[in-house]
Amino acid sequence: AKIEDYTVFVVMNARGEVVFRDRFRRVDWAVQVARVGAASERYGHPRMLVDTTGQGEPVYESLRVAGCSARAYPLSSASKTALVNNLAMLIEQRRITIPRTELFPEMVDELESFEYNVTDEGTVRMSSPLGAHDDCVISLALACWELRPRTELFATWAG
Repeated sequence: AKIEDYTVFVVMNARGEVVFRDRFRRVDWAVQVARVGAASERYGHPRMLVDTTGQGEPVYESLRVAGCSARAYPLSSASKTALVNNLAMLIEQRRITIPRTELFPEMVDELESFEYNVTDEGTVRMSSPLGAHDDCVISLALACWELRPRTELFATWAG
């Protein structure tokens, strides 16, 4: 994000607690990478997922070059649905701790206003209301992605 949207960087510990957050916009790409890189270094270069849609791909590449342990997560309708559903489940199960309103009011506001809508075609669309932002929600959802329940799959091949 650079002009209209925000860049949001969230760090969570293994207990599902947000231990760091940063939110900014109208900042040059190089400064954004430096800012996220410095925070990543402060927390021991945790694994991070980066939204690589739109302008996100060059930022992702720059974070990798800067030494961040970044992995690409291209947002599509399906991948965004998976992220938000996982976040909703973790919140319902109280497996994550969201910062108090006074510590990060933008995140609380975005979580409270985030909505599901059914389109005329019958598909579910997840987003913030018109004119609002969902950058905090998506950043938190990306940070929580590793906390999702997993089903182990095994495959064998015999020639």
